Amino acid sequence: MTLNTRAVVSPLLILSLLALGGCEEKKTEQWYMAHHDELIQDYADCLQTQTFSSERCIPVVNAAKRSKHEPDVAAGIKHVKMEYLQRKTQPENPTS
Repeated sequence: MTLNTRAVVSPLLILSLLALGGCEEKKTEQWYMAHHDELIQDYADCLQTQTFSSERCIPVVNAAKRSKHEPDVAAGIKHVKMEYLQRKTQPENPTS
């Protein structure tokens, strides 16, 4: 490789690697059904951000519905909802 070719290829290679590194893995409904802890954690995030209809949250919601009879999922979702409601009903701390 000549010096000019390296000057062009090296930055392109670095940009390509950075672009690939920034890609978030898309988790499927089936994946969430097999990984209950992540299902509950991501459900909490979707609830907090109110983004249930987003591309990221749809598999979470569907997996939660399909797994609602699993004891750990049912308890986890209930806990997440209770925490969310408690935060929503607590008055915010005014700054003095």
